[in-house]
Amino acid sequence: MQNVIAKQLGQPSFDTRPLTMITVRVLDTPSKNQLLVSWRESGLCNYTEQLWALRKAPRSAICPVSGKAIRRGDHVYRPVGKPLNHAECILAEAIKLP
Repeated sequence: MQNVIAKQLGQPSFDTRPLTMITVRVLDTPSKNQLLVSWRESGLCNYTEQLWALRKAPRSAICPVSGKAIRRGDHVYRPVGKPLNHAECILAEAIKLP
């Protein structure tokens, strides 16, 4: 299990909402293609155990864990389903799997 905590003050990855604080914690890695994440975004959502799956980035963004740029087509983890943070991405290279 990996414990990653990142805080970012700034624009969310894909939209023009007002400034927000995002707190991300990777709780578990059930497989190399999935993460169990705690995602808190002030004023928007709070998911204590959210499943994320490995996919390709649909557009450019900023990784909230590493702060690195995400480019369309990069390997990223994204939330499963359509939660409020469904457009967010975490760069796969930012997560060290066991």
